[in-house]
Amino acid sequence: MAWIVWLVSIWAIIFYFIRDSYVGELVSSFLPYAVGLWIFFVLISLIVVIFSKKRWARIVSGVGFVVLLLMSVWGGQKIYDYYGEISEVGEISEVGSFSILYDNIYVYNEEYDALQSVIEKTDPDVLILVEFARHHRTVMEEFLDEMGLTNTNRINREALYDSNLFASHSPIDQVITYGGLDDYINIESQDMMIGDRQVMFHVVHLVSPISPDHYIVRNRQLETLATLMDQATQDYPDYLHILIGDFNTSPWSSQYAQFQAALGDERYDQTRQIPLLMTWKLPMAPWLRTHIDHVWMRGDVDMMIEPLRLEGSDHRVLEIVIGDNSLTE
Repeated sequence: MAWIVWLVSIWAIIFYFIRDSYVGELVSSFLPYAVGLWIFFVLISLIVVIFSKKRWARIVSGVGFVVLLLMSVWGGQKIYDYYGEISEVGEISEVGSFSILYDNIYVYNEEYDALQSVIEKTDPDVLILVEFARHHRTVMEEFLDEMGLTNTNRINREALYDSNLFASHSPIDQVITYGGLDDYINIESQDMMIGDRQVMFHVVHLVSPISPDHYIVRNRQLETLATLMDQATQDYPDYLHILIGDFNTSPWSSQYAQFQAALGDERYDQTRQIPLLMTWKLPMAPWLRTHIDHVWMRGDVDMMIEPLRLEGSDHRVLEIVIGDNSLTE
């Protein structure tokens, strides 16, 4: 058992020093699990130190105890810092009737009845579906019309097959494109009037870091996205800007921290409201989950988020309700 403690300690040290690398990013995505593992082996190492009769085992486990205790504190603080800041964002008070339903429904998801059921139950004012494919449109077009979600914009992502859908009850005043091929990302931003407030929705789906090359592209997308959001805010300073989508970036990665810093303190990831929210499950190991779907807007917006489940999707559905007082000038 002492050797296992030693190996886990070595792995923890290596992770700490490569946490800004591609491999470090993958581990950081599942940081709560890593912290849980470190805490478990802190207890194991303590038991070995106290009860083992072998001197070398006590020494090895003692060193492992110190290393893993420090890593547990470091990781726990990193997780707490993300959720702890929500107290500074603002209290959720009176909630209005304006709602947004968001999900990455999974491009091959053919559970159409389940998807329609979630939409019917929540009856959103705005519907945002990532990975909305041709077969989804073919089956659901009539249903969306019946739900009154007739003002739509289909946002291309890759060729014509994989795209995002933006649908609403209210008319879309204009669609503005930010970025382009040279920027590694382009956003089609929907501008519409909600209540007395002009609101602009920026829907994104960033590249999944499934390889070092994809990791580099995703990082460039994050850098460009922060610049584009600054541009959009300067172009429309009086609007309420909502940045929402699948960022393929967890709150505990260094790239997320850099992106948040680039966005500035006035924009908050409102998914912090739900401690240890996991929005995506690993297909080959569904019990492994992480948080990669986010919603950024001003910190003083009165709102709440409720996670829901959708059969056939590997992501959690997010139902977002914004208070009336945030939609008045």
